Amino acid sequence: RRGGMPAATPLHAVCITGQERSFGEIGANVREGVLRMLGTPRVAFFGVKPVNDPWTGLQKLLPLTTVIAQHKCWDAEDLNATVRWVHCDLRGRASDCRVSFIQTMCDLKACLRMVSTFESHNGMQFATITKLRPDVFWETTFDLPEVQANTVYVPRIDAAGAVNDKLAVG
Repeated sequence: RRGGMPAATPLHAVCITGQERSFGEIGANVREGVLRMLGTPRVAFFGVKPVNDPWTGLQKLLPLTTVIAQHKCWDAEDLNATVRWVHCDLRGRASDCRVSFIQTMCDLKACLRMVSTFESHNGMQFATITKLRPDVFWETTFDLPEVQANTVYVPRIDAAGAVNDKLAVG
């Protein structure tokens, strides 16, 4: 067991991906929101850290089980194919959000590998896996529905009709 891991076997995995941004100010809310949503402190946190972001506050506040550096896993052909079907609002953005989408998928794949390795090494399986951006602001708690196998829950926490890259549980 690594430092910061709960004494009991963790029930839930949380994959953190993305830039820290305002985590220094809202980190305690993020931690409390996740633990309340999952209903237990028996959580293992895994992280895919962007190369250009130190995650200083995040690594102080959350007991990260495993952290790996983000890497690009796509090429120009992938981007061209994705541009045909992913739509996002490019207004007011410094970069192409379609590229961010592809990178998010790469990060999730890397995080799932960490989770699977942990499960295999410890002879267990997590009840849920949560994908979380570290800059999600928890204004209120919400009750997570009973998690069904092969189902992903995306709370309505965005103006995009419940489609967001901030939080998903399955």
